[in-house]
Amino acid sequence: MDYLLNICILLVIFSVSSLSKQFWDFELIKVGYFTSNASIADIELNAKRIDRGRYGCSGFIEAKVDIYDEDVRVELIVKRSAFRSGPYTTLPMKIDNETLPTVFNVFYKNVVMENAQKCCENAPYFEGNYVGPLTKRRVVLNECTIDTEKLPSYMMEGYYITRTTVYAKDWYGYLETLVYVESAK
Repeated sequence: MDYLLNICILLVIFSVSSLSKQFWDFELIKVGYFTSNASIADIELNAKRIDRGRYGCSGFIEAKVDIYDEDVRVELIVKRSAFRSGPYTTLPMKIDNETLPTVFNVFYKNVVMENAQKCCENAPYFEGNYVGPLTKRRVVLNECTIDTEKLPSYMMEGYYITRTTVYAKDWYGYLETLVYVESAK
């Protein structure tokens, strides 16, 4: 289930930024989620305004069973529109049907892990390469924001929807975010 936390954070990372190095700012508007079987994995996240110009996520992601690598596939899509009501166009930024080890070793470790250690209780941490399984645990997010220095410096203004879907043997779930990106002032 920690993979859902990681994916959640990854989604937000792909969608938002607040560093001075970036040429864009964001407003996290909405966080949505679904789990097909709450006895295997459960999630409850909310978008939260932390202070002026800073938005993050609070809540929890819980794996109620150990998650084995061979049972999990992950995909992430990013869509953009100039208008909140759409139409939305799918962007090439994506994770396409990847294995859990690939997601952890490439995306989570390089973009998410350090931030997760700052704002999450019980988030996965590893040195070297990720070695599964992910053990059952409850990860609590406390006003998590994302350091986006490894994201593109420029993002077109508009509304972005990110959707990360996780498919496992007896379960699937997704996390969706809606953010508004504008040029930094």
